[in-house]
Amino acid sequence: MSLAVSVGIAIGVVATWGVIGGMYRKPNSKGQNHPTGNAGGSSSCSHCREVKSYYDGLSLGIKILKFVWYGYKKIECAIQGCPI
Repeated sequence: MSLAVSVGIAIGVVATWGVIGGMYRKPNSKGQNHPTGNAGGSSSCSHCREVKSYYDGLSLGIKILKFVWYGYKKIECAIQGCPI
């Protein structure tokens, strides 16, 4: 298998994982709902804190499922100047 095929498969797996994780919108174990909106549209860091609080309250299995989504949100918040 060539390197290009391997990289393509890896990108496809990560993208699919991100879509599945982003679609999971049930409340966490603390009863918090999935955060709405995005960090890019807000001038405050409240959305970023909400994302971190939500992710911290998830069970380990769901954290693994939402890992790509959370990574994207961390990058988005860091660009905004609100690291989580």
